[in-house]
Amino acid sequence: RDDAGNYTYRVGLDNYGQLVASDTLRSNIVFTVFIAVSSVAIVFVIAYVIALALRFGKGASARFLGRIYIVPLFIPSVIASYAMITFLANHGFVDGILQTLGLPDGLFPKIVFDWKGIVITQVWLSLPFMTVLLSSVLLEISDALIESARDVGASSWQIFRHIVLPLSAPGALIGITFMFLGVIGGFTVPYLLGPNAPQMLGVSMVYYMTNYFEPFLASTQAVAIFLLSLVAAVYYVRQQFKREVR
Repeated sequence: RDDAGNYTYRVGLDNYGQLVASDTLRSNIVFTVFIAVSSVAIVFVIAYVIALALRFGKGASARFLGRIYIVPLFIPSVIASYAMITFLANHGFVDGILQTLGLPDGLFPKIVFDWKGIVITQVWLSLPFMTVLLSSVLLEISDALIESARDVGASSWQIFRHIVLPLSAPGALIGITFMFLGVIGGFTVPYLLGPNAPQMLGVSMVYYMTNYFEPFLASTQAVAIFLLSLVAAVYYVRQQFKREVR
């Protein structure tokens, strides 16, 4: 920006050089990948446990779980984000209950406006989708196959390791890939719940466009999001190709 208040936009590869050279932008890229990988890993573990309980569990607890896990699917991300702020912020609802119980102030960890708030909310929002996907895959595993394994003396762990896990891998890969793509370019949740620095690329891109008037630097961050998504997509396609070859 010059003394007259006019902005000069830099067009060219220099913008990509700044994307790599800037400590702020590099930390934003690392932060984005960290949030995406952490969210996907936590969601996958929880969803897989729920899907196993729905597939092989019996009784009222399994039926109850089958009714409530889908609830977050009907809550918009904006509403879920503000709910997290209300409940999990310092001096929020949960912190207030802890202080009412006589616990010292400051005991409740910082969750909102921190990476933990983003991950928790992403887990909440993505859990139903991942669970539905894994449950549908597990339902395709034949009971006769599992009973045959038990008849020859296979333990529950061996059945899970050699039958359930390999047969559910294709569905798991689909869920992991789609969730990674959704989180890596997310805006609403990291904007409302994330820290000021570092920022996820989706939030940083908007700031560079609207606050710093750097549309081309914003575009380079959009390209970075695309390249990260492309890596996940290429890995998914390669795994599918290997499976078809086998």
